[in-house]
Amino acid sequence: MSASLLALTSFTVTGAAAFPQLLRIAGLLMSKIVPAQGDVLLVAGRHEYTAHQQRIAGFKSALLQRGPHITIRAILAGEDQRERLSRLLDNALSSLPRLAGLYNTGHVNAEVSRLLSRYQLLGKCAYLTHELYPITSQLLKADQLSFVIDQNAYRHADIALKLMVDYLEDHKVPDTYQEGEVPFTIFTAENCY
Repeated sequence: MSASLLALTSFTVTGAAAFPQLLRIAGLLMSKIVPAQGDVLLVAGRHEYTAHQQRIAGFKSALLQRGPHITIRAILAGEDQRERLSRLLDNALSSLPRLAGLYNTGHVNAEVSRLLSRYQLLGKCAYLTHELYPITSQLLKADQLSFVIDQNAYRHADIALKLMVDYLEDHKVPDTYQEGEVPFTIFTAENCY
């Protein structure tokens, strides 16, 4: 891993100006770990979640700029439903035997991993997702998942509660992306313990 990637392992995002760059990190990482021409799949979480829409847009934007050698073959709208995702991903993987990478914006990592394993791609293709929890930690430790972009759910919950209390007590309306600092961490097999 290059020194520039190691420097990204922990950072804090403050304000609206920094947020668009954050959304591009998955695309940057994919462009660095897929060195040659290759096909990638995106597994989209819930389409109505603005954060998932923004993750996909940022990923695509970064790949256009930094990874012209990478082709996004499909965006699979799994809607975080295991059966639906299983069917979509199984069909996609059967037509892409040499998949170079997969980016999952949602939380169906157990299903994604099971299907990548079935096609003998788990640990062999680049695999990025969000949030460190038991399944993603286990996959990182087994070197089957490349990176986890963790958005510190506990800090998000603290900020949400503070914003609600401020609104209820003082009728203060928060400014989108301006209230609070949220530390983000990129986890790898080396720092997920």
